Amino acid sequence: MNRQRTVLMTIALTALISLGFNLRADARPEFARKEGVACQYCHVYGGPGTIDALTNKRQSTERNPRGIYYGTHNHSFKGYVETGLPKSGWPSFRYMWKEEFKTLPRRMAVADVTGDGKPRLILLNEKAEDKNSSTLEIRRWDGKQFVTEFTADVAAQPDRLAVGKLGGANSPAVILTTSGFWTWNGTTFTHQPSSTAIPIIGVTQMPDGSARALVAPTSKNILAYKVNVTSVKQGDWLVDPIPAPTVPAYSWADMHSSPEFLQSMGFPSSIGSGGVIGIWHLKAYKAYFLYQMDRGMDVAADPKNPGSPKITFNNTYHVVLQETRTGGTVWTSPRLPGEGYDIINADPKGGEKQGLLVLFNGTTPVNGVAGKGRTLAFFAME
Repeated sequence: MNRQRTVLMTIALTALISLGFNLRADARPEFARKEGVACQYCHVYGGPGTIDALTNKRQSTERNPRGIYYGTHNHSFKGYVETGLPKSGWPSFRYMWKEEFKTLPRRMAVADVTGDGKPRLILLNEKAEDKNSSTLEIRRWDGKQFVTEFTADVAAQPDRLAVGKLGGANSPAVILTTSGFWTWNGTTFTHQPSSTAIPIIGVTQMPDGSARALVAPTSKNILAYKVNVTSVKQGDWLVDPIPAPTVPAYSWADMHSSPEFLQSMGFPSSIGSGGVIGIWHLKAYKAYFLYQMDRGMDVAADPKNPGSPKITFNNTYHVVLQETRTGGTVWTSPRLPGEGYDIINADPKGGEKQGLLVLFNGTTPVNGVAGKGRTLAFFAME
């Protein structure tokens, strides 16, 4: 546990420290796993019957109207009609729209990359014929569809992307991949390559609007960098390294990496199994929230260790939002129809609502093959 706490502090997610290994396990007892939802779907608290690490008190097992129906109808939602629930005091999200893509985006970001104040959707797309390269694509919402404004080949795998105002709060956002960075010069996007691969894992948004890229040469060595966008010398533009910021030094921070790398950083597999972890400071609620790509799990007795559970992950995916102070589950998305790839807290259409943008394997046919396209879905905060 001490090793886990040390690593979490290093990667700017210290709000997770008090949650430990109970963060997700408490939210998935028998019936929650059966229905594919978090406990707070049916209960007032996210960990009914468990000990709150902050207060050392046992959380109430009180049920909300959903849970009362479920418990009085033979543990089934058959015939249930949603009538609305009392406000819990925490944010809730509602599905608002989705967009289908025939391209294969693996990572995404939303930012003002031209300085005109308008958001762009930045995608790093897979190349079916070459796993070691990718395509950078920048799209703008024109009111009817996402119009592609720029594309470029990237000499790097499509699994790592960091976008934010890495050059300063008053400059357009910088697009950083493992092979270099892209910036707007007033006419088009220019590329500054890197002579070595940059092991980026995420980005932190600072309160002043600037950002820093989280760079992790190893799972125990995490630094946060600015980008000197005026430098043209390879390897000379990642500047001002500092230890990764900690709460409350940022408004959000997220990591987009492989589950294996996140586990090597000390995260239990139940937290990092989906490869996406983020912390979001919502000032209106005076709290930090964790959002993660949650991969479904099956729990059974471990034949090699009698009395201990054996956890195996399946191919079901949800998005889960939890309040970091207590670990209570605030919201769980419906089950995604395919593999979940990425989550960010932004709206690429420039709407007034905050929300969570989710990227997953969709149903759009590509080259005549069904289910190979990708889908973006936006869940707006109510």
